[in-house]
Amino acid sequence: MLVSFSNFSKQYSLSFYWSSLTLTTSGQQPYPTAAMHNSLEIFDTIVGVLVFAVIVGSVGNVVSTMNIGRAEIQQLNDGIKFYMKYRNVSATMQKRVLDCINYIQRHAQIQDEGVAVLGTIPPRLRGELAVHLHLENLRRIELFTECEPSLLYELVIRFTMKMFAPNDFLCRSGDLAKDMFVLKRGTLDILSDNGEHYSRLTQGGIFGEMAILKPLGPLGKLLARRRYSLRSVGYSEVYLLSQEDALDVFSDYPEQRNELIRKATSLLLENNEIHLEDLAEKTKFNPFELSGTESVNEIFQLLKETLDTLDKELDTVYVKFAGSSSSLKKQVTKLEGLYLENRQLLKNTFLRTTKNIKQI
Repeated sequence: MLVSFSNFSKQYSLSFYWSSLTLTTSGQQPYPTAAMHNSLEIFDTIVGVLVFAVIVGSVGNVVSTMNIGRAEIQQLNDGIKFYMKYRNVSATMQKRVLDCINYIQRHAQIQDEGVAVLGTIPPRLRGELAVHLHLENLRRIELFTECEPSLLYELVIRFTMKMFAPNDFLCRSGDLAKDMFVLKRGTLDILSDNGEHYSRLTQGGIFGEMAILKPLGPLGKLLARRRYSLRSVGYSEVYLLSQEDALDVFSDYPEQRNELIRKATSLLLENNEIHLEDLAEKTKFNPFELSGTESVNEIFQLLKETLDTLDKELDTVYVKFAGSSSSLKKQVTKLEGLYLENRQLLKNTFLRTTKNIKQI
């Protein structure tokens, strides 16, 4: 039974058949019988050759680029290996360095995203990208749940990325607390003072959010140092927000900062990480603790407290000086009385001594 086709389907099928024969140059092809046929065949052949040349050229270019990239990477590896052997670097350290390089190459890691990638796009678009990456992580932190969106926006655009190798310490217990960490990829271990495992951070985890507030007074001293160490388990990529950048943002949001400090105090008390006795401790004001985020009223209050302290210390010094001067005055008066009582005796002794010297 013969299958019937419509005129259009037959023409469409035959066009594919004719194109295949033309491309492969195999089989009997119908010869052109008119000038239009010749023109169409020439045009079709030229287009086919161009398309084939473009495809082959593109594939060749990709392969050449890959070969160049591999050659550069291999040259870099050889240079590093030669340098480490020339400097007599230990085998363990050589392995760590080469493993780190392989990790960077495998993940196409860029060490400074802000300069290499984000620096090439407009600031507003860069900010929107940073918000997309980090804003949800910040909102999950109990400390920042009620913050203004504009404050969170200003914070997230100041994140910078760093990479850490296995067993690298991001911070140690007792170090100055100056950064907040947001884990992008990898695993981080939180260790206690004696090195015991306390907790573990996975992707999206945050550590050290209290450090960026830098409160004054007893709370500031309690939060000034790390109470836990942070160590990378494997290769980890971490976003950092420095205290300096955060305080620069808080200078435009002093009320929000004060609210965050009050909330941080409440959270620390609820978790029994600090006690009311610690906050009640009176400490002398240190002007170097000023972060630049204080309001005018706060600065005047701090100045008043400082002047009161200076006034009390001056009173103490004056009382001591008055007592010392009174005692000294009495001693001088007593010495004068002794001199007046024994003046004639001293004069006779002096004359007798002088006469004896002349006789000698």
